[in-house]
Order: sequence, then structure tokens, then C-alpha cells
Amino acid sequence: MPSALIMRKGKQMLRRTRIIWFCIFIRLAVFCVSWWAWQKSFHLKTLVSNGETVYEPGFYYSSPSGPLHRTAFRRIQAGHLRQGNKEYIQEYGGAYPTEAENTLKERGYEEFFGQLMHYRHYQDKEIYVYDNWYEEKLFWQIFVVSGETVKEFQVAKTETFDSVTNSTADDKYIYLQLNINQALNGDNMVIVIVRIEIATGAQETYRVEAKDFGNIISRRGSWFDPRTERLIALTYGESRQKELQAYSFRTGEKKTIVLEKPASWVLASEDGYLLVNANSGRIIFYAYDLDWNPAPEKDIEIPLVNIADVRRLKPLASRQIDESVHLADGIVYGCIEGENALWYYAVDLEAQKVVALWEVQHPKGKLYLQSHLLFHKETGCE
Repeated sequence: MPSALIMRKGKQMLRRTRIIWFCIFIRLAVFCVSWWAWQKSFHLKTLVSNGETVYEPGFYYSSPSGPLHRTAFRRIQAGHLRQGNKEYIQEYGGAYPTEAENTLKERGYEEFFGQLMHYRHYQDKEIYVYDNWYEEKLFWQIFVVSGETVKEFQVAKTETFDSVTNSTADDKYIYLQLNINQALNGDNMVIVIVRIEIATGAQETYRVEAKDFGNIISRRGSWFDPRTERLIALTYGESRQKELQAYSFRTGEKKTIVLEKPASWVLASEDGYLLVNANSGRIIFYAYDLDWNPAPEKDIEIPLVNIADVRRLKPLASRQIDESVHLADGIVYGCIEGENALWYYAVDLEAQKVVALWEVQHPKGKLYLQSHLLFHKETGCE
């Protein structure tokens, strides 16, 4: 009997041991699967964050268009990466929330105005630019919503498929940048800036032939500066050397600056311009005055090597990159995109320091970053 009891207790101990090891194995398996899934999905790593920024970024990803077209939107809020509470639709210059048109519908504008090409949400107004190419309407429809007031404008087209490539606004005006085909073969493309006075609807038009600019680098690589009435564009010259073109609508003169140092974006600073060059090791701002004379004494270089391991960010090899940079309240916001993740930075220009730096891993499944938006922390305004 004693030996049988010992054998029975031994079997019970062995069974318990197996159960314990089985539970350990299950926990390890769950941990590994969770870790793998976490690695394969969005996740955020905070490298620097001191709460000094007024805005937080959101990221709009989409797959190549087709029957399996997919999108995803994530936003950094209070140090966490959250799934967007709105659905977003890709537009020519970025993305806009699907609920944006509800503001117009709530005010009785439920008619079909065509495709919403551009949507801008400022603190004091919302701006809509529609293109009704479905019905071959020869005008763009623009709405400005401010509180309970809705203003409506129309801008004439030359051809049905002329396009609005950019739209911005300030306190007094809306600025539309158009591409106009004046010949069926497309060899006579004209860049047109239409300035619309919000108070009266009065329009002023600026025109320049696109061939005078060479090869504009990206669809968002040119913009109108109302301070000097110039069209600014990053281009490639005949030797594929990067250049900056500044065309004055006041004088008809064009200034070409061959860039000896790399730059991917142009910012309007308080007293001039900044050319931005951001990579995994540093962020450099090359300063120019309003006449595009270099001001090297105002150049700013922000090293990142002392903040994060630059080897973590492998060079980007995908087909698309969002190089846009924003300047708001003295803080520059932008991203450095790598193959598997991106670094999103916020730099205080006056203090010349990084006030926020996050690492966001890309989603899998051939989703590409199309654009990033800024959201005001308090108002949520885009």
C-alpha cells in the first residue's frame, strides 16, 4: 500500500507539473502572438515629449487604389496612439473626414455639388472646394462656413478637367492654385492663382506658364506666397539638380536658386523662408530673406543622434513619402519616414530644441502614408 500511495502521489505531482508547464507554454504563446501582432500593427514609442506643443499629429494611410483599397487613420493624443474616431477620404492635397460635409447639410445644402476636392478647417471657418466634373460643369463651387453663416462662390473653368491643385486661406482671402490646359496635347499648361476676397467675393487672377518652371518635384511642391505675390516651387533642372524657382507676379521676373545642399520642403518664416532638410540624423533649416538671398547666420541645425538611435530608422524604400512640414506658433512639425517606421518631430525654432519626437511603426499590408494632419489639442481643429 505505501508503494502504491507513493506511485499515486508521484503521478499527481507529474500531472500538476505538466499542467504548470502547459500553462506557462500557453502564456508564452499568447505573449509571443500578442508581441508579433503588436509589431505588425500600429504602435507608438515616445522618445521625447515635454507637453510644450499646441498641436498633435494624425496620420492617414491608404493602399493603392483598386478593388481591395484600404485606409487607416491614427492620431497621437496625450502620448497615446489612438484609432481615429472619424473616417477619412483621400483628396488631392491630403485627406478630409467623411463627416466634413455634414456641416453644409445641417445648413440645408444637400444638393449634389460634385466631388469635394479640398477641405480646410481653420479655427474660424471651414472651406470646401467642389469640382462637378461628373456633369461637366465649367466652374468650381466654393463654400465658406463661419458659425451659422455660409458664403458661396464660383470660379470659372477653361475645360472640364482643369484641376485645383491646392487651396489655402487667411483672414481675408482664399487662394486657389489651378492647372489649366490650354491645348489638347497638354503642352501649354498654365498655373493660375485665384485670390477670392471672403467678404465680397471679388476675384483676382495670377497666371504663369508651367513650362517656365521645369519639373515640379511633387504635387504639393509649389505654393503661392501672398506676402510677395510669388509662386514658389521646388523643381528639378535639366541635370536633375534640385532647384528652387520663385516667380514674381508683380514684376514677371523669375529667380532660380540651384540648391547645393539638399532640401525637401519650403516654409514661410516670419521674415523670409526656411528650406527644410530632415533625415534620421538631424533636421536642418537653411534661412533666406524675402528676396531669396541666403542668410546663413540664421541657419538652424537640430541633431537627433543624441536623442534616438538613428540605426533604428532604415532608409525608406517604398514608392511614396509625405515630406510636408508645418510651422505653427514657432514650432515646426514634420516626419522622417523610414522603411518600417517614421519619426514625427516637433522643433522649437527659437529655443532650437526638439520638444517632441515619436516613433510610429507603419501598418502592414501595403498601406502607405499619404498625409499627416495637425489637430489643436484643445479645440480638435484640423
